Amino acid sequence: YAKEREPEYQLCDPNLPAQEVYDLMLSRAAQTGVTLKVDLTPELPKVWVDREGIHRVLLNLVTNAIDACTDISCASRTCEVLLRTLKPQGWSVEYQVTDNGCGMDEETRKKIFQIFFSTKGSRGTGLGLMIARKIVDEHGGLIDLSSEKGIGTVFRVRLPEKKPSS
Repeated sequence: YAKEREPEYQLCDPNLPAQEVYDLMLSRAAQTGVTLKVDLTPELPKVWVDREGIHRVLLNLVTNAIDACTDISCASRTCEVLLRTLKPQGWSVEYQVTDNGCGMDEETRKKIFQIFFSTKGSRGTGLGLMIARKIVDEHGGLIDLSSEKGIGTVFRVRLPEKKPSS
């Protein structure tokens, strides 16, 4: 995915990529002791998305959330990751990935989208969130996060109501 590819936009039920990622990651989450939940808003209007790209974004976010929950420094509590879809005012869809993992301090939050920045040591490439931001930017959308050390993290991806210009 680090190589350049042209997004292929199609009208799509925005719940589809979320459901696919949930189905794909459910057993991995269970194997690591994490409860993965999904909460999809029914009957969302179709949205122009590069399905492969949005799938990659959500997969990166859910993988990171599961990893944050299994970090040994905060593994004493019951770990949960929630993937949900919402219809915010002025946007076609908002995807949220919430975890009650270790959370991040301010310094980490500032660096999180930088290339090669990783909190996972040798297990991380530092490319996942940078690529996620690039894909969301291609859609004309926004990706942001709120996080509190010791509490958890929420990533939000908002996509616009109109078709992205190629």
